[in-house]
Amino acid sequence: MNAQLVSLNLEVEDLSLIYPIDWVKVLEPQWNSLRTSASVFALFHAEELMCVGIVFTDELPELSELEEAVKEELNKLPYIGYLFTPEKYRRQGWARLWFQQLIKETGLSKLWLTIEEEHLYGFYQKLGFSSYRKDENEEVLLFEVKPLVAP
Repeated sequence: MNAQLVSLNLEVEDLSLIYPIDWVKVLEPQWNSLRTSASVFALFHAEELMCVGIVFTDELPELSELEEAVKEELNKLPYIGYLFTPEKYRRQGWARLWFQQLIKETGLSKLWLTIEEEHLYGFYQKLGFSSYRKDENEEVLLFEVKPLVAP
């Protein structure tokens, strides 16, 4: 797959061009304060948006109870949020490629995210994420690049 990961500078009005409306309603009121320390990365193939996500560093978006509980423990780690693949491109490897290119191009070696849909756990587990903490509604996952060990 020939695709390019691009850093985007999104204004509030741009959010609705990329994200589903229910996500925009949550993100829009926070975006002006978040965008100064957040990095939006979009994966494009043949000028089509295949996957997009946000890496939050200093300021995090509105958090759930579970996320608030682990935030201090994971405080220095980047948080991945609002990872979205348009429906017609799902299950084709674009989100996996987004993560691979993100790690390669940014040098991030440890990060965390939260999933609310249990069926996504297998996908993230294959990428190297492991469960950090879980409650009845969601699960916090932690990713760490493992150093290569010479045989």
